[in-house]
Amino acid sequence: MKNLGSALLTRLLRCIGKSPKPVLRMLSGFVYFLLYYVAGYRKKVICENLKNSFPEKSAKERKAIRKKYYRNIADIFLETLFILQVRGEEVDRYVRVENRELLDRYIRQGKDIALLSGHYGNWEMIALLVPQFDIKSLAIYKPVQNKHFEKLMKDIREKFGTEAVPMKQIFKYLVRYRKEKIPAITLYITDQTPNIADIEYTTQFLNQKTPVFLGPEKIAKKWDHVVIYAHLKKLGFLRYSVRFELVTDKAKEEPPYAITEKHTRMLEEDIRRQPEYWLWSHRRWKYVNDISRTDN
Repeated sequence: MKNLGSALLTRLLRCIGKSPKPVLRMLSGFVYFLLYYVAGYRKKVICENLKNSFPEKSAKERKAIRKKYYRNIADIFLETLFILQVRGEEVDRYVRVENRELLDRYIRQGKDIALLSGHYGNWEMIALLVPQFDIKSLAIYKPVQNKHFEKLMKDIREKFGTEAVPMKQIFKYLVRYRKEKIPAITLYITDQTPNIADIEYTTQFLNQKTPVFLGPEKIAKKWDHVVIYAHLKKLGFLRYSVRFELVTDKAKEEPPYAITEKHTRMLEEDIRRQPEYWLWSHRRWKYVNDISRTDN
């Protein structure tokens, strides 16, 4: 019965994703109303994250950010479903690249590229970058248990030829493409929370001691990837721009943790500029007390 319910729900979501843009914008307003005024979705987590991240802001200022955040989450939900109906020739209508010459330069050189971003804006819209560049792409993701939602998200992420690769299988894909001499872009969302047993490094992020994944740095140094950060800026509903910033094109020469620190600071810069677009409902600091006890 549970599987049947999931199958019906994902089918409904696919149908919603085929709706015209004005209908989706209207539905976003309805979802926002439910999340903010009815359900109070993860309100306690969001309030705590905002308070700890911005102690200098007043309660009124943090409430304004929280309200805008719920609006953005509603947009993300409907925008992501909309990707299913986007055609390849119209992707730049929804995600505009400001400085494509940076990526093009390394693509022409046949370089492998690590493209980093965070849970900022609508990170799923990065899938619309793929058909704008002539290079193979891999998107690393963490699988979910529900096979119907897993299939839905894979269909969205692979809409334009990207291969969605489970985290534990990325080396197998990189080895294969290196053997076949096929350059590729590997897409990372870098602000996930590592399992407590996997924490190797912490840094100050938004005024808090924060564990970070070292995977992107380790892979970039091992395979000598060019590392680029994607600054995603929201311009409106289903309208984004991306500005690329070079982290390093000499990954093997970077000192330990330098790549991680650089891309973490880039994400933090984006969040401080427009905090409502980050994923505040994520329990990003759920292990902070355990880390503190370990340090003591």
